[in-house]
Amino acid sequence: MNRFMHPLWIALFLLLTACGWRFSGQSADSLEGVKLLVDAASVEPGLANSMTRSLRAAGATLVKLPEQADVVLVLLGESVQQRAVSISAQAKVQEYELVYGLRYRLESAAGEAIIPDENIQAIGVYQYESSNVLSTQSRANTLRDRLRQDAVRMLLPRVRAALQSSEQE
Repeated sequence: MNRFMHPLWIALFLLLTACGWRFSGQSADSLEGVKLLVDAASVEPGLANSMTRSLRAAGATLVKLPEQADVVLVLLGESVQQRAVSISAQAKVQEYELVYGLRYRLESAAGEAIIPDENIQAIGVYQYESSNVLSTQSRANTLRDRLRQDAVRMLLPRVRAALQSSEQE
C-alpha cells in the first residue's frame, strides 16, 4: 500500500502547485532576472536600505546606472500621520494610530510610467502611557519601522504584477 501512496502524494502536490497554491513562505513576488534601478533620492536612507534588501531577496539585480536598468523604481516620499483613536474618561489619550504612506512610481528604462504615482498605506495602533513617555516613543518608533517594512512587502507584488502585465503587452 505504501508504494501506491508515494505517487499519489506527488500527484496531489503537482496538482496544487499547478493551480497556484504555495507553502507558506514561498514567494510569488520573484523578480528574478529583472535589472532594476532604485531612485531613492527623496526618501530617508533607512527606507532605501530596506527596499534594496527586499528587492535583492526577491531576486532583482540592482544596477547603478539608468542605461543598465530594465525598469526604474522611483521612491517619491514617505509620510507618517498620527491620530488619537482611544481616549479615557479623564480625556487622556490611551492609543494612537500611525498611518505610514509610501509614494512611488515604476518607470520603464525609456522613462514611460509602468505604474504612475501611487501610494501604499500601512496602519497600526500603539498604546500611549503618559507616565512612561520614553517607552511610548520607543513603541511608536518600532511600529513605524514595522509599517515601513509592511509597505515595502506590499510594493513587491505590485511591481511583479506590473512587470508581468507589461511583458504580456
